[in-house]
Amino acid sequence: MAEPIPPRFPAAPAAPAKPAAPARPAGTTFSRAKRSIKSLLIGLGADLGGGKTYSALALASGLARGGPIAMIDTENGRGLMYADRFVYEHGTLAAPFSPHRYRAAIHEATKLRPAVIVVDNATFEHTGTGGMLDMVGDGGFGGWKAPKAMNHDLCTQLQALPCHVILTFRVKEKLRPEKVANKWEVVSDGYLPQGDTDLLGTMTVLLELGDGGVPIAPKKRPWKLPAGLDSLVPFDRPLDAETGLALANWCEDGASWDAVSPGANPAPITTTED
Repeated sequence: MAEPIPPRFPAAPAAPAKPAAPARPAGTTFSRAKRSIKSLLIGLGADLGGGKTYSALALASGLARGGPIAMIDTENGRGLMYADRFVYEHGTLAAPFSPHRYRAAIHEATKLRPAVIVVDNATFEHTGTGGMLDMVGDGGFGGWKAPKAMNHDLCTQLQALPCHVILTFRVKEKLRPEKVANKWEVVSDGYLPQGDTDLLGTMTVLLELGDGGVPIAPKKRPWKLPAGLDSLVPFDRPLDAETGLALANWCEDGASWDAVSPGANPAPITTTED
């Protein structure tokens, strides 16, 4: 019996099985809008001696509704000045004041599972020794890339925290030349908070404090007080625990340290970039 003639061309190998198609992300769905703000980011700006620290602690004592308060003190222990007036946990942050070191300090504060974190002050993150301006140095426009990325991480961390956060900022008067009656004069455009614009923009509330720590009604950016909160902040007396409690009651219940997104609690950073 004759042997079968082999095929001129060998059979093609079997095609590999196609991998399963990845699941498509869920599409956008809509439901009736309902306010669900569970925590506030509050910025307080004032000149040296303008009452930032006291106002922050007074406000925090009401916001906390009996919960723990953690203060991050960047001013060499000045945050202890009111330890006989308020109950709070105190920690220090020394130079260099890079955004990553602020993140690491906030990470340590979250271990206390506080109701409120007070950062006194946040201006050093921008203008302090080792802060963003120091990091840029003579690098020109390109030198902002690394510090801006670090600052973005800080803003993301703050937005993800389930507790209220109060940051204090120093202010600086904005002056400009203006011709008045055919004569050049220096005109003041008021006071502006000293801090990175992205960090300032992250605040839910950003208030300027006037004489005696009395809030000034915001008239132009970057100062801001959203509608709904404006009726809760007094403009005829200093901030106090009563104001803090009113702001806390405006927020929805449900914030919990047991459901914190990963971005809210990064590991401490100890690289040379700090």
